[in-house]
Amino acid sequence: MTEGFTVCGKWNKRRYRIERLLGEGANGKVFLVQAGKQACALKFGYDTVDLQMEVNVLRELDKTSPRPFLLDADDAVMGGNVYPFYVMRYIRGDSPRQYMGRNGSDWLYMIGLNLLRKLHLLHRQGYAFGDLKSDNVLVSGYGDVELVDFGGVTEKGRSVKQFTEMYDRGFWNAGERIADDGYDLFGFAVLCLELGGMEKRLKELARGLPQSRSPKDLEKLIDESRACRVVASVLKQ
Repeated sequence: MTEGFTVCGKWNKRRYRIERLLGEGANGKVFLVQAGKQACALKFGYDTVDLQMEVNVLRELDKTSPRPFLLDADDAVMGGNVYPFYVMRYIRGDSPRQYMGRNGSDWLYMIGLNLLRKLHLLHRQGYAFGDLKSDNVLVSGYGDVELVDFGGVTEKGRSVKQFTEMYDRGFWNAGERIADDGYDLFGFAVLCLELGGMEKRLKELARGLPQSRSPKDLEKLIDESRACRVVASVLKQ
């Protein structure tokens, strides 16, 4: 699909003009699209069941959100094949690193607080985000945070569907790869280390032998990071 191509929903008959590719992951592609005068993000999934899981999660989250995130869910028929998709509100923002580079490193604490609030809402609905990493976080305004790419969202108690090794507690021999609140909070602590100036050291440790990786190494990095040291008692937990 290229710029200018129009996607028409089979059931809801809504039309979306593709502007450009926003991103591509293991479970689908996301495009910036235009629906009339409104900019949206449209995701095509590779697997119908996985995509429906994401749609279900977004519907649950919308019940407690002042602004709906999910705008449409439908199928598109192209070349005789059926492709499931859903449409989200398009979120404008920067990566946490870009935002902090422009506004200052002390914004780590506001970004972190708002990210925890987002995770808490998801956990209350019975899910873990799973693939928590800087690429899946957008920041705007006064440190406002939005999670993007819900492909890794997993019902609590199940094996995590999608993860990135550096943020994964199983990778660091710190616990099972099972969806629960703690799985996301471990990833959150690693993300804070990354944004707190420890990215190079994290990558060095990640290149070590699997049996030598330990959460104790991450605790040492917390003490070495000026930004993370302030909230060390929280991050170490």
